[in-house]
Amino acid sequence: MDEREAMDPAGSVGNGGSAGAGPEGPGPDLAADLRTLGENLRDALRAAWESRERERLQAEIEGGLKALGHALGQTFDEAARDLRSRERARERVAEVRRKMAGARAEWRSGHAGDRVRGESHEMLHHLNESLQRSKARWTPPSGRPGDRQGTPE
Repeated sequence: MDEREAMDPAGSVGNGGSAGAGPEGPGPDLAADLRTLGENLRDALRAAWESRERERLQAEIEGGLKALGHALGQTFDEAARDLRSRERARERVAEVRRKMAGARAEWRSGHAGDRVRGESHEMLHHLNESLQRSKARWTPPSGRPGDRQGTPE
């Protein structure tokens, strides 16, 4: 009898047993072994899914995801507030710059600017003259500052 004659309708060779009698006897029923494996996998997965450990782990994961969502929401809210604060600060800086530019233009063209500029020039001129007189008092006639002992005239 050849192999085609010995095959059953499920496609397995031999008499349906899973243990073979050797190379010349009927071989193992692989289809039955695979069915059994599938059933065992299904039962193991079902048992794992229905276990209390899975329920505890699921609750822990769900709680962690909720906490993560809350933390991310707070972070985004803070970032949005910070962004709005930065925008307000930029607007204030731009406003100060506009006011400074206006004041600078007024300073350059106005009478107040001319008066302050003139008074500043006069004050600096007097200060420079006083410093030159002081220098002259402390500098000896030879022109070398170390010749005098620091006594003003």
